[in-house]
This record gives sequence, C-alpha cells and structure tokens, in this order.
Amino acid sequence: MKQSKQIFRDALLLTGASLLMRSVGIAFQVAISNRAGAEVMGLYSLMAGVYGFALTLATSGIHLGVTRMVAEFLSFEDHRRIKGFLKSAVAYALVCGSLAALLLQVMAEPIGVHWLSDARTVPALRILAISLPFLGLSSVFGGYFTATRKSYKTAVLQITEQFIKISLTLYFFSFLSDPDPKLLLCILVLAGVISEILSFLIGWILFILEKRKIGFSKKEKIPFGDFKPLIQITFPLAITSYIRSGLLTLQHVLIPRGLRKSGASHATALVSYGHIHSMALPVILYPAALISSFSGLLIPTMAECHAQNRSTQIRYIVSRVWFFSMVFSVGTAGILVCFSHELGQLLYPRTDAERYIRILAPLIPIMYLDTATDAMLKAAAAKLPPEFALKLQSGL
Repeated sequence: MKQSKQIFRDALLLTGASLLMRSVGIAFQVAISNRAGAEVMGLYSLMAGVYGFALTLATSGIHLGVTRMVAEFLSFEDHRRIKGFLKSAVAYALVCGSLAALLLQVMAEPIGVHWLSDARTVPALRILAISLPFLGLSSVFGGYFTATRKSYKTAVLQITEQFIKISLTLYFFSFLSDPDPKLLLCILVLAGVISEILSFLIGWILFILEKRKIGFSKKEKIPFGDFKPLIQITFPLAITSYIRSGLLTLQHVLIPRGLRKSGASHATALVSYGHIHSMALPVILYPAALISSFSGLLIPTMAECHAQNRSTQIRYIVSRVWFFSMVFSVGTAGILVCFSHELGQLLYPRTDAERYIRILAPLIPIMYLDTATDAMLKAAAAKLPPEFALKLQSGL
C-alpha cells in the first residue's frame, strides 16, 4: 500500500511537471512559429528526425539499464554494489555519447545536403552534436533517480531545462533584425544545446549529493562492476531502438520528398511538414504525459517484482495499465476530434493545423497504448541474466 501511494504521488508530480512543460512548450512553439515561420519549423522538424536517431545512439538503452539494475540492487539492499555499477554505466554512456557526437559531426554535411536536401541544416546539425555526450550521461542520472523514486529531481531537471531553453531562445531572437532561416535554425538549436548542458550539470550536482545516501565510505575504492549484465540489458534494447529510430528518421526525410513529388515546391513542402510535426503533433501528444509518467514509474516496481518472482502482481499491473490507457486514449481522441477546429484556431490561426489535428486524432489510442506497452515490455524483457540474478539473491 505504501509503495502504491508513492508511485501515485510520484506519477502526479511527474505528470504535473510534464503537463506544465508541454503547455509552456506549445505556447513557445506558437510564438516561435509566428516569428520564424512554418518553413523554419519544417526544417527544424526535419533535423529533429536525424537528431532523434543520433540521440538513440548516444543513450543506447542506458536509462532502462540503470533503472533496472539499481532497482534490483535496492530490492536486495545491496547498496555497496551500486557505486561500481554506476561507474560502468557512466563509462558506457560516455563512450556511446562521444561516438554518436563524432558520427553526427562527420556526417552533418552529407545528411544536410543529400538526405534533407537543404544545406541550411548543416551548421545546426553540427551544433546539435555537441549535446550528445551530455545527454548520454544525463540518462544515467535519470535512470538512477527513477530507480530510487526521486521523481521530484527528474521534474526539477526537466522544468529547468525547458525554462533555460525558452529564455535563451527569446533572448537571442531579440537581437535579430533579419529573419534568415539558417540563422534562426542555429539559434533554436544553440539554445537547446546550452539548456541540455546546464541541465546535465544540475543533474550531476543532484547525483553527487544523492550518492552520500547509498551507504558506503567515501574512502572505500569501488572498482568498475557488473558491466556484463548492463550490456545484456541494454544491447537488445539498443538494437531495437536503432531500428525503430532509423525508420522514424527515414519517415521524416521521405514525407517532404513525397510532398515535392506531388507537385509542391520545396518551401511549400516544408511548410506543410511544419504544420504536421511542429503544430499538430504536439497537441495530439499533449495528454500523453499522464500515460508516460505512470508507465515510466512502473518500471522499477516491475523490476522488483521480477527480482522477487511476484508474477501475480506483474499481471495485475499490466492489466490495469492497459485498461486505464485504453479508456483515457479513446476519450482523448473523441475530445480532439470534436474540438479540433476550436483548438486549431486558438493555437495556430490561419494555418492548416486544425485539419491535421482532426486527421491524426483517431490514431491516439494506438499511439498511447504503444507508449504504455513499450514501458511494460521494457520492464518485463530486461531481465537480469539467470546466473547474475542468482548471485544477487544470494548476496554474493
């Protein structure tokens, strides 16, 4: 009962923080769209697809790996082993993040010129690469905070990052007299990179303060440890994430090309794509904050259930998450279909956003259930190797 109340409280906290950020984010996108124009937002969305794949390479499943294994250690009160594991996790994240950054730096020009068919994206892609090592390390901190159920720290980091990004973007925009798309893209990207780096530094400070509570001496030298189980958890997840993210990136690239083949000009195709990805989709995904928060917080709980062989509780959790996700998503879809015109005119007047909101709304049950199912499958599939689980249970 105590655990259920904690999950509910943490979920409310994360949901509130997520809804606040999404509300501010939508208001920010409206302001930026009015200033930069739909063409720039279309270019920004194109780069977001490439950046998403690079981010997947940088993180490579480390968030789930840390959440899963730290939850396992805590379930058996094996606090000493956490420090050695976290050393391995930081090394893993640093290697993956650095390799992803190097790859994006080297491939920025071919991607921008040949894949995205717009050389204006090349400088922005190179700026984006700077943030990848920091995001990989931030995933370690985020996974640890999730496993230890310190959700308020995750919420603080998310809100702080959003606030810094918006403030910097508006500050940089205030100096612009010529709305050059290439410069606008670089400003949007630079503000995001700076906010992510500062968020990493704050997360690092919170993480250092949290380490004091683990329960071992500061003078005690703990070697790198438990790297093999970490790889066995993250590697399958990383491979599937690469494939999925690669397909999404390909989708981002092909949509504008398809619009151009239908007779639209390059600028018109980017405008249409900006309406879909930067205007309609944020509205569609806005209520998903509730699903994402609860599903993500259930991962450490299910990890503990796996470690202690409580299969009945796992089945109960999965069935309840599915039921509530279905009811919530169907209701949300109905509301957005009925009020798509009002939302479109309120948020994005004189655009086609309302039409795309109405078209995409019936897909909400599939999208939201996919989010919930993905979190449950990650928690269920990321089992520790049998020999390691046996050692953990025996305290070796």
